[in-house]
Amino acid sequence: QALVGGRLRRAHCWDALGIVFEIRTPGETQRLLLDVHPLRTRIHRVSGKPKPTGDPSVSPQGKAFVALLKKRLSGASMASVERLADERIIRLGFDTWDHENSQAERCEMLCELIPRFGNLYLLDRNSRILGSLRSCHSKLRNLSGGNTYVSPSACPSRGHPADPLGLESLASDGSR
Repeated sequence: QALVGGRLRRAHCWDALGIVFEIRTPGETQRLLLDVHPLRTRIHRVSGKPKPTGDPSVSPQGKAFVALLKKRLSGASMASVERLADERIIRLGFDTWDHENSQAERCEMLCELIPRFGNLYLLDRNSRILGSLRSCHSKLRNLSGGNTYVSPSACPSRGHPADPLGLESLASDGSR
């Protein structure tokens, strides 16, 4: 919560699937790592310097996402940090200024910290996806740009949680 109220100075690529926010708080600049690598999804403060954008480990999609973050969030004030209930999702709220419409705007960064499927999404005030770090290939959720964000818990499950193998349906139709 020490980051709330701070101003976003910069966004950088950390590596192929990691972003670092430099947030200026009273008396210091803090770095927040948002990493969605399939084996180590995480969010925490770091002290190291981000890699230069010319580094070969930085993906073209990562560079494009960082460019979008810089356009939409540069100078924004971090308004909130919260974990969604029963989810591995962190929501970062930013108060920013929409230069095109000359009005205050609220943007959110959603960090899905789900192993193998982690992703970062930038949303507008209506929960519309403005961009993401990784392409999403979910069969249950359409998470491409321009669509409304849908959390994993809002999707229909593929099976009954108490019966993950679907054995109950086999017993009900008389087959074994």
